[in-house]
This record gives sequence, C-alpha cells and structure tokens, in this order.
Amino acid sequence: MKFAVIAAGQGSRLVAEGVEVSKLLLRIKGERMIERLFRNSIVEYKDRYKDGR
Repeated sequence: MKFAVIAAGQGSRLVAEGVEVSKLLLRIKGERMIERLFRNSIVEYKDRYKDGR
C-alpha cells in the first residue's frame, strides 16, 4: 500500500486561531488527524481489495 500525506504549508490560519501543534497532530473529536488518515486508508484499502492484493 502506498499513499502520501499532504500537509504542505505552515498552517498559518491555524496559528492565527491559537493552534500550537502541527496540522497532523491536531486532535479532532479526540483523534489526531494523522491517526484518522492512516485508519481510513487501511479501511479503504481493505474494502477496495477484498482479496488482499
């Protein structure tokens, strides 16, 4: 499985709102964005390729 994590830029709009962590470490509903990305990617892969290939 190959995929890219695209999180370009400095997150200046988030910083302007007082966010002090990296975009990928930002928690939304208790889950970090990077964790959600990986979980969703694995689920999508399993659903798309039922035979595991």
